[in-house]
This record gives sequence, C-alpha cells and structure tokens, in this order.
Amino acid sequence: MIEKNGRKFVTLGELAEFLNENVSAAETYRIPELVQAWADARAKFYARTGHQVTEGEHYLMVNGEVHLSEAGCALIEFLALVDGHTVPVLRDGVSDLFNP
Repeated sequence: MIEKNGRKFVTLGELAEFLNENVSAAETYRIPELVQAWADARAKFYARTGHQVTEGEHYLMVNGEVHLSEAGCALIEFLALVDGHTVPVLRDGVSDLFNP
C-alpha cells in the first residue's frame, strides 16, 4: 500500500490477496479478472460521464503497475462486469484495507 495526497492505494495483487483471505477456493479473485474489471469500469465511467477516471483519485501508476484507491475499487463494484457478474469488492470488505 502506498499513500499519496491523503489517499491510500493498493496494487491489484494486494487487493486480490486481501479479498481471497475470507473466501473459498472456488470464489477466489485472480489478478486477470481484476484487470478486466478495472478496464470495464474505466470504459463505463467514460461512457457515462465523458471523462476519464482520475489519476491520483481513482488510481496511480507506479513502475508500470496499477494501484487503486478505495474510490477506484468503488468504480469496479458499481460499474464492472466480469464474465457476466459483478465484482463486489467493497461488499467483500475492502474498505477495511484502506482504514488505518
């Protein structure tokens, strides 16, 4: 986890690891699915608003790796579909990951 401008950001790997701590093996999140969910969320956000997601607010790129904020995770939950289903990252406890 890194912090910038008062926001915390996690890598997709950290996000997957956190989410997978409390689910069965059949329900695990994989990084490729989270990458797909992030791409889908960005596209739908642009289609709805006409604006790109905001670096520094929703995500950071650090050494070529995507780091998501809690706001970025919310975009995934509310906009993305992966293989026809939602990715309930916030409902799966991710807010706890961003709390001190």
